[in-house]
Amino acid sequence: MHEVGLVAEALEVAIGAARKAGATRIHRLTFALPSGGHVTPDTLEALVLVMSRGTLAEGAAVSIELLACERRCMVCGTVSGASTDAVECCLACGGPLVERGDVPELALASIDVE
Repeated sequence: MHEVGLVAEALEVAIGAARKAGATRIHRLTFALPSGGHVTPDTLEALVLVMSRGTLAEGAAVSIELLACERRCMVCGTVSGASTDAVECCLACGGPLVERGDVPELALASIDVE
């Protein structure tokens, strides 16, 4: 599960930024996720809950912003327009869609601290 590594890295960045700012607690973590990506909102929330225990981020609310991204059909090569819809099949041929690769799987967008 590479999601664990992505969340661990994001938490490390958030906690480091909070400490640098002299914060005593992180109230909210806002993440950006591509729609239909490998990291799901439920998985992200569960991992943050478990992995933040004993840190400045323990108990922080998790907010998620869905990123619009283009996808390419693995069968016919058609590129779909940027969207936040979780469409997984090509509208032209019904083949599976994959992300174009230029959108990060998980990005820490912001933190709210005390």
